Amino acid sequence: MKLSVLGGGKMGEAFIAGLIAAAAAGELESARSAVAESDIASPARRAGGSVTVGKSDIRVAEVDPDRREYLETQFGIATTPRADEAASGASAILLAVKPGDVPECLETCRDALDPSTLVISIAAGIRLDTLEAHLPDRQKVVRAMPNLGATIRAGVSAYFASSSLSEHDLDVTEGILGAVGPAVRLAEERLLDLVTAVSGSGPAYVFALAEAMQAAATEGGLSEETAYLLVSQTILGAARLLAESGPGSPGGLTAAQWREAVTSKGGTTAAALAVFDEAGFEEIVVRAIESARARSAELGS
Repeated sequence: MKLSVLGGGKMGEAFIAGLIAAAAAGELESARSAVAESDIASPARRAGGSVTVGKSDIRVAEVDPDRREYLETQFGIATTPRADEAASGASAILLAVKPGDVPECLETCRDALDPSTLVISIAAGIRLDTLEAHLPDRQKVVRAMPNLGATIRAGVSAYFASSSLSEHDLDVTEGILGAVGPAVRLAEERLLDLVTAVSGSGPAYVFALAEAMQAAATEGGLSEETAYLLVSQTILGAARLLAESGPGSPGGLTAAQWREAVTSKGGTTAAALAVFDEAGFEEIVVRAIESARARSAELGS
């Protein structure tokens, strides 16, 4: 399958690296995560499909010549400064330019698109109707939201697709998005604003917690190096427990159950969590996510 990546920045690179690595290992499958049935368009609709995109199948459009040289050297792929040239003959397009560059980019390659070409946009905040306005009539379009973890193939993506997409189109979409982590299809586009607030902005919330924990550790007398190691490994271990031993695993636990399991009555963890409760920790997080969701909706309007 021929894939055109429009935009060779960090996120575009993440998908290129993921797809090439998966093709080389022969491991790429359509990725789906366990979510509430009310959130997804067609729960348990299929077991999944597969798509293989090797380095010879990828062409990248990138205006920065230094970036083009880097991508060619790093991955052995073809690049061009022209979006229309990259889009010509592509089976699918991954739109990975900055949101403000989307209209011009799509207009540039509009005439080069085949009616069967699938366009997958990961440009934050650009809604489906905006994408469609800059594309030929009845072009197949998907709007997706990956997150920072994609850069190390540990991300998660959610996407919204119009009902006109075929089963094959959905398999291709999930195959491409699945190169960097699980992907889920949403039943409503408006839910992408919430996804943006939860998982799109989510890494920053974890970094903020890590920053505060490290500050407490260094103020208490630990070196910066030791504090960083303790905090980063603690977060990594907790994240792996959530991801690998969660509700979907045999004997797995929810986040609340894990918290309860490591909290002894009258112990140190209980003392710390009591401070969280007094400060309204859960309410703060809920308010923060709602603020991010509202801002995402505002930016996309």
